[in-house]
Order: sequence, then structure tokens, then C-alpha cells
Amino acid sequence: MRKLKLILGFFAMTGQYAAFSQPFVPGDETHELQRISKMYGRQNSLSFDITWQYRDTISQILPDEQMSAHYRLSEGRYHARFDSLEIIQGFNYNLVVYHDMKIIVLSKPQVLSKAMFQVSVLDTLFQQNLLSAMTVTIKPDSSRVLNIRYGPGEKFEYQVFYKPSTYRIDSVKYAAPDPNSDSGVQYIVARYGNYSTAAIDESCFMEGKFVYNDGSRFFLKPGFSTYELTVNGDLNNSDQ
Repeated sequence: MRKLKLILGFFAMTGQYAAFSQPFVPGDETHELQRISKMYGRQNSLSFDITWQYRDTISQILPDEQMSAHYRLSEGRYHARFDSLEIIQGFNYNLVVYHDMKIIVLSKPQVLSKAMFQVSVLDTLFQQNLLSAMTVTIKPDSSRVLNIRYGPGEKFEYQVFYKPSTYRIDSVKYAAPDPNSDSGVQYIVARYGNYSTAAIDESCFMEGKFVYNDGSRFFLKPGFSTYELTVNGDLNNSDQ
């Protein structure tokens, strides 16, 4: 399903701001990633929209497909809803609910930075095995672009556009191999906007709305008894 690729994509697309590039002290690039990640993780109440645009070719003006989601964050928890797909992460579990297919996937909590960056850029394995180079570019308006080159032969570039005054993301650009595309690559732009720190209804983070645990097994709540439940891993393990 192409729309899911927009949400779960793991690669990056190229951009041109080299004329304004100002190199950082070695190591500052990783610190920038961490500052952005911490900004989202420490919020008591933050909501915003993300719009994904998919293109088959990098030169294409109009996207082939577009979709939007509304995100709500609080103390490491988050909720997102787009079309018939809903993601709920509380303190204990991560649930992905496919309302159209009536499927619920229950897993351990996801690292919040992966959801915000669209990629596991802070993951040790990513940095050790895929990361080729990381630079920060200063644009004329003082906003910044964090560029990550990775993959065999530095094939891909992942870009985060953000403002250093707030460390909020403005957009993310990336690309990934796509055998169904004429170009063999899917190009994705994720635009972030409509940030708000207004109070959030805590009920949106309630894992117990969908499932409950009797101590050894998980079951669906009555309102979702017609859904199929998939449990990933041993969620009763104390190491979670």
C-alpha cells in the first residue's frame, strides 16, 4: 500500500544549499539531532500536522499522492490519525489500528524520535552501518538543514529543515527504492505545521480503549471485538 510507504519510509532525497554551507565542529551534527529529538520528547502538550507528498521523479512539480495526519504529543506519548489509520502510544504500548481492515497491531513503545524524524537516524546500527556523512547547512534566513548521506556509495540523502530558535521541524525530505515506480525510487516530502501547545485531551493516549490484559494474554475491548489483534513480542516481559 503506497500510503503506508509514505508514513513508514526510511530513506532521503537530495537538495541544494551548498553555497551557504558552514561546517560545524565535529560532533555538533549529532548534537543537533539530539536537540530536535529532545524538543519533541520533553513536551507536556504539543500538537501539529504533517503532510506527506509522494513523487515518482524528483523533478515532478505536482505530487502523485498526498495525505495528512494530525499528531498530538505529551511526555513521550503520541497519537496520530490519518485516513483510516490510527496510532496510539501510551506509557506501556504502541498500537497501530487499521480501521478499514479491522486490524490492531500491539507492540512495545516505539522510540519517539523515529516517529518524528521518519527514520531511525539516532539508532546506533543506522549510524554505524549506513551513515556516510552528516553536515549542517545554514540558510539565508538563519534556518538550518541537517543533511545525512547514507547507504552503499552514499546513494541517498536525508534532510531535516528546522529552526534553531525552537528546534521544531519544518520539513523532512527523503527517498527510498520503489520497484513500483518508473524511476525505481520514491521521493517523499513531509511538511510539518500548525504547531500548538494548547492542552490535549488525555483520552487520546488511552491504550485501554482498545485492549486489556488479564496478566498473561491480551484481549480486545467489546467495542473492537470484530477486529483482529496481532501482538508483537512478549509484552508481559518486565524488560519492556
